[in-house]
Amino acid sequence: MGRVVVTATTSHRRAMRTIVDALVQRGHEVELITGLEPPTGRALVDQHRRLCRLLAESGEPTVVVGDVAFQGTLPLSYGAPGPKPSALILVGTEPFSLSSIDTAPAGLGLPPDRTAAGRERNRRAYEYVRDALGGVQEEFVEAMRSVGVTHDPLPFVLDAPILAADRFLQLSVEELSYRRSDTPSHVRFVGALPSTRIDGDVVISDGTFDTVQRALRQAKPLVLTGRSADQLESNTRAAATGAALYLATDKPSEDDIKQAVRIVLSDPTYRGNAERLAAEYARLDALASITDAVESYLRH
Repeated sequence: MGRVVVTATTSHRRAMRTIVDALVQRGHEVELITGLEPPTGRALVDQHRRLCRLLAESGEPTVVVGDVAFQGTLPLSYGAPGPKPSALILVGTEPFSLSSIDTAPAGLGLPPDRTAAGRERNRRAYEYVRDALGGVQEEFVEAMRSVGVTHDPLPFVLDAPILAADRFLQLSVEELSYRRSDTPSHVRFVGALPSTRIDGDVVISDGTFDTVQRALRQAKPLVLTGRSADQLESNTRAAATGAALYLATDKPSEDDIKQAVRIVLSDPTYRGNAERLAAEYARLDALASITDAVESYLRH
């Protein structure tokens, strides 16, 4: 049947273990390796070498299922020497962030804009972000070259994982990631992993990606706070669906929260949009999509 290697960063270990359990239940031999975050050049090299040693241990066909944040899988797709898997399937455990002509870079909290002026705004924003992350890009390129990567030029560090995959399975519905006219054909939005029930009629949160998805999957409208880069992006996307009210502050007052909850409860459009998204999540089966993808490559 072949085997499966699953990679996970520390912050996404629980999600990837859920995937491991589903694969084992389908009768697959699965090995899990983990790595630290945030990724650095040294971490990429160490992760890649560990993965290569594991791949070399068996001549069986092997599919790698990787957490998108585990960068040690990337040299396999960009020309590094060494054993190659039958396929690299990456799982989007974080908000989808591939560069697009229709959206600004993730982290800026800007809504998409497909107009000519908007696409010019987006282009300039990507230039700004790539310049700001120039040092990170240099470290990424240096690490990739150190393990024998020959591909030139290498993609932008934040795009590289999505572009590297034979199949990229994003844990989300497409609307929560903004619909983009240039999304590659190997990208699929597969919904969310199973989660525990959330009590209450409205979810109040500082806006982690996991919490937003859990709430929407259960048709719960949200009141969101927080302005870190991750919160700003995730909360702006949630608000754009019409299922969340976003208080763009790190320190909302108690009165602010109460008023926001009253608005969400009294305006039926919030719940209606949450129910619409819940229906989309219900139509999708993330674990089945991932295991089916693995098995399609092992059959080749």
